Amino acid sequence: ADGALEDETKRTAILFNLYVQAVGHVLVRYCKNYDKVDQFTVDYLRKGRDYLSCILRKPIRGDPTAIGTYIRTNFWKWKYVFDYTCGHCCFEGHEECEFAGAIAWFKIFANSLKINPIRHLESKMHADTIRTLQPDQFVPTKEEINNNQNWKHPKAAAFLHHVREVDLHKLEETGAKLARNTPTKKITTFLTNHLSLPLGGVKIEIFGSRVTGLAEPGSDVDIHITSLAGLREEQAHAVTLDWAKHCSELTFISMIPAAPWLVRAHHKSLDLELDLSFGSSYVVANAKLIKYLFGLQPTARPMYFLLKKWKQQTELSQNFHTHVLIMLLVFYMQREKYLPTIRSIINGPQKLKNGSFNTSFRTTNFEATIFPGHLPMLARGFFEFYKSFNWTANGTCAFDGEIKPKTTFQIAGGRKSVPPMMCSDYFDQSRNVAANIARPDFEKFVTACGEASEILEVRRSFY
Repeated sequence: ADGALEDETKRTAILFNLYVQAVGHVLVRYCKNYDKVDQFTVDYLRKGRDYLSCILRKPIRGDPTAIGTYIRTNFWKWKYVFDYTCGHCCFEGHEECEFAGAIAWFKIFANSLKINPIRHLESKMHADTIRTLQPDQFVPTKEEINNNQNWKHPKAAAFLHHVREVDLHKLEETGAKLARNTPTKKITTFLTNHLSLPLGGVKIEIFGSRVTGLAEPGSDVDIHITSLAGLREEQAHAVTLDWAKHCSELTFISMIPAAPWLVRAHHKSLDLELDLSFGSSYVVANAKLIKYLFGLQPTARPMYFLLKKWKQQTELSQNFHTHVLIMLLVFYMQREKYLPTIRSIINGPQKLKNGSFNTSFRTTNFEATIFPGHLPMLARGFFEFYKSFNWTANGTCAFDGEIKPKTTFQIAGGRKSVPPMMCSDYFDQSRNVAANIARPDFEKFVTACGEASEILEVRRSFY
């Protein structure tokens, strides 16, 4: 057992390490340390004996080769499929990388929340995959996906095949850092000093991705401005627009056609784009709510980034806004008991005289279902849920966490045409968040959800 191990046993050790990764441990890569490979393998197979003996509640013989044979012949029962290719290089289109030909070995660390992805295993061209061990199941390469005529959204399919959970967590960490480092006090002071007089006093509120922790580098700062003198939004907008065009500390960018009461300008010294809005009082309340909900279920943030990147690859139009994705994610997690309904946590909802909403939250007896920890499982459930959702007859109501017939929604303005998707606002159930989604985007979304659920049925881990 202490001698050199056969290649087949080494491969089995890798398989065991992947299983440990699947249940939440950390794997640290040792590339090209060939002199240490055998000893690492022996050590981990010994640990694997004790680990598997414990979880299976029956003893496994101590010889490393016997352990390896046991894992190899029984591993399929856990139904995990792992890719031995370099997912990053395949997705980015790189034919070579610095670790070509290296053997990847891993050291197991327990009790850690961080993840190091498996990357390179005995393949100069990164072509060998788990299919060598399980020929009936495999993860296709990027080229195979692009050449598959069955995929209507090959870019989205390639993304889901090769996305790594560690990259999603990096986006989550970046979003949290941007939320902490956004100079909200400086922005608020700057706007208050310049706009209080012309607008008769102002209330400045920052919302959006910089508050919810969902921002990425380059994300703008969303700001809601309320005139304390009672100016209508079009009046406040006109005054602010004129000021933004002539303020020496700003570079005026544009008005946004899709958002007529919004002014976008670049703050020179802070090097930030500011989006100044005057209507839509619900946006501030929504940002506070999302921050609160995602704090209850941390898996929601990496899941959001997965959906956002997936949406970009499906080439859905800008009308299919990230607000809709967040709404769909919240509603799905409510249905699975991962998040509470809005009714159960909000004090109200009370619409105040200034048009905003009461957004204080109360502690409830709600106990979130413990999420099993496998992001692909959550993602596949999301896509499976919405590919078969009956949008023709029903809509989503996050306030109650219920699927409701479209006929029960009292849409503001009395729109004659019923949009293909109906997602009522968290607070204002007469407002359809998905009202601007046209039928082509709706049909593309449903088709892409079907393809995504099929892909994730095969892929059981984001290495």
